[in-house]
Amino acid sequence: MKQLLVFAFLLLCTPALAQSPTTAERRHITFSGISLNNTAAAFADSLVAKGFKPETAALRLPINKANTVFRGRFENIPCIVEVGQSHTEKVDTLHVYLINVNNPLRSYKILTNFYRSHYGAPIFENYYDTHLLPREAQQQLAADPFITIFAVDGGTVRFSLKYDARLYNYIYSLLFIDTENAQPILSNDDSIIEW
Repeated sequence: MKQLLVFAFLLLCTPALAQSPTTAERRHITFSGISLNNTAAAFADSLVAKGFKPETAALRLPINKANTVFRGRFENIPCIVEVGQSHTEKVDTLHVYLINVNNPLRSYKILTNFYRSHYGAPIFENYYDTHLLPREAQQQLAADPFITIFAVDGGTVRFSLKYDARLYNYIYSLLFIDTENAQPILSNDDSIIEW
């Protein structure tokens, strides 16, 4: 009789267990405790509530003028945040430009090592130890930037450091890509993929 009751209990639990992975909500990347599973407008409001301020001044950064831009602090470093949105107006990418970083070459190694302890080994890395003089390092990073990519719950995070010779400046950035919100739209005629 006990075996029959245990068997009946297992039969009742099996559908619930089988449904849990398919009905579970996918995870999304967070930035400063704010989920990217928001509309761009709601995400912007949450950034303002966290102390970020809208940025309207012209910046010497490769920013898409159609995106909303904020100024604030990330990991206690001054930054510019560019909020990208998908066709559904959800946040699909978040580009964070760290500004006024002392010794960007050393800071890159320190910050990526910090994230290794949180995310594990990167899925891609183009970091090489350089002992070049500043001018030589600038030329090297203009041609071959540092890139480290981590797989995180809900997407990927890409760190990069390059030297932009046109702007005469190092560009130290993080790109958060929310996998679910960044899915392309496939057209019915297979001719165009829209992002």
